Amino acid sequence: GGGGGGGGGDIGAYAYDGGGQPGKAEAELTKKLMAVRRELPGGDKKVSACYPEKGARDIAKKLPASELQLSRCDGIGEQKARKFHATILPLIRAFCEAHDEMRIRWAERVEQARVEDAAAAARAEAEAKAKADVVAAA
Repeated sequence: GGGGGGGGGDIGAYAYDGGGQPGKAEAELTKKLMAVRRELPGGDKKVSACYPEKGARDIAKKLPASELQLSRCDGIGEQKARKFHATILPLIRAFCEAHDEMRIRWAERVEQARVEDAAAAARAEAEAKAKADVVAAA
């Protein structure tokens, strides 16, 4: 992989080296995400229907902090994110809070989710106002 920031590089390299090789903590989170599939709706019948192993690895890499971020992970999408976020997101949060090397990335994802959620709320409000204006004009 290409260069990287100076100093403190070990923390980022340990959490995720950017070259497709997960660090120890990320691999541990992937295992937890694989195991939790049995607790998800429908997981008792077929865990791969919840999300494949590739999806668990992508979730562990991306560390989604919101339903929207979860929906962008491999094998998830909007429907599964809506169905599984209440189980998956608290698991990720607890894991990252317990692992120093994951905390910084997690905090960044939480802030990104906050910004995305605010933008989505503003869009929804603007759409609702536009609809109301159309109804009022009719």
